[in-house]
Amino acid sequence: MKRYFLEMRFKPMPQYREGALLTDGAGKTSPVGKMFIQPQVTLESGESVLLDEVIGANFAIIGWGCNPQWGLDAGQIARWRAIGVRFIQVVPEVQIHREQDNAPGTLRVGDTQNRLKSWFALHNTAIAVVRPDRFVAALAIPQSLGAQLTALAEKMALATGDTARAEREGGLICMPICTVSPTPRWWDS
Repeated sequence: MKRYFLEMRFKPMPQYREGALLTDGAGKTSPVGKMFIQPQVTLESGESVLLDEVIGANFAIIGWGCNPQWGLDAGQIARWRAIGVRFIQVVPEVQIHREQDNAPGTLRVGDTQNRLKSWFALHNTAIAVVRPDRFVAALAIPQSLGAQLTALAEKMALATGDTARAEREGGLICMPICTVSPTPRWWDS
């Protein structure tokens, strides 16, 4: 056992406590600041891929059984879309081919292994905000998502100006994610 630790075969999961995340009220068992799981999901086309492939190098707002845009106003949706967020609705795999009313720009995926259902149930939440480095930035329910994203945007110094103008001009309206924590700095162009 001693050799196992000495040879660094044991690698504890990293956890952030500050930076581009909302830890207010988060207890020791909270997933905020920890890596999000990466299960297999089924696309509407029927293809099975890793959730990582769906998210890409972007922020993701992932809702279990709910559309993650429901709790947001048009300005919030535009602000987060401007930095390339992926809005992802996860449903049980048997429901992936059912006709559903999705908001434009929301990707719907099926929970192939039921790992996402278990994760959201374990943490008693419906929505997770996941950073590009796959760490959980915040948890919410549809009714609190708008306030959570506003607080996260303030922490990230996300511009609150004219998002429509910024989109027209092709400018990204995001500043570095963090300046004082060990969290990586993200590109700003």
